[in-house]
Amino acid sequence: MLWVNLSIDTTELNMIRVSNAQDADTVEELIRLARERLMNAAEILLNAMQETVPVDTGFLRDSLTIEFLDDDSVRVGTDCPYAAYTEYGTATQPGQGWMQQAIDESADAVAEAMSAEKPEEAQTLGLVVG
Repeated sequence: MLWVNLSIDTTELNMIRVSNAQDADTVEELIRLARERLMNAAEILLNAMQETVPVDTGFLRDSLTIEFLDDDSVRVGTDCPYAAYTEYGTATQPGQGWMQQAIDESADAVAEAMSAEKPEEAQTLGLVVG
């Protein structure tokens, strides 16, 4: 198993929605946009992983996926039993570092996908990668 988690923090937006019903539609739209950005970022990372993963039978590449952990979190990676061995190596086989390469190569695109168009929107959305 080998995963990268991406998440957004909508706590403040949900508190605004609860405390101020007149802004509920605006808050809902901001949350929807943040979740859309999260999914776009996850797809970018998934594509990068699919490009860098070593392929022998194709099983590892085909097992790469995006899974929802909750409304505001996803993970990108695989449950393939030997994924960690290909990434980090074993006592006799060096690691290939394909996932780290995918993370490094897609970092700017992932950050851009998760960024709000306006600085004040980014602060309100509370976007977090980690």
